[in-house]
Amino acid sequence: MKIIEVMCLKPSQYFTDEQLEKMRRQSESLGHDKMMGMANEWPELIAKVRAKMESRTPVEDPEVAELVRRWKELTDLLSGGDEELIRAAERFQARIRTIRSGSSWTGSSIGV
Repeated sequence: MKIIEVMCLKPSQYFTDEQLEKMRRQSESLGHDKMMGMANEWPELIAKVRAKMESRTPVEDPEVAELVRRWKELTDLLSGGDEELIRAAERFQARIRTIRSGSSWTGSSIGV
């Protein structure tokens, strides 16, 4: 059921038409190979950040600072540095995480 919920998410609920177009242009300008490389990098980066958080590593730690720097760099590459676009993407990803964590499904909760 969770896969159906994710599949039913409508990007237009989270992003404006302009933001969707900007993401398309950013993707094109970066090129397929760069986009695939970044897509492959995210899971490892997320795992490293999560491990630092779980071990309660201080934010002042140089390794944490480097992870934060890279996270911001990837985010800026994908968004063109557009803070509104970043916030929209965070809302979209939060909804996906909620679904994956086992929230109850209702059509209205995903805009169906």
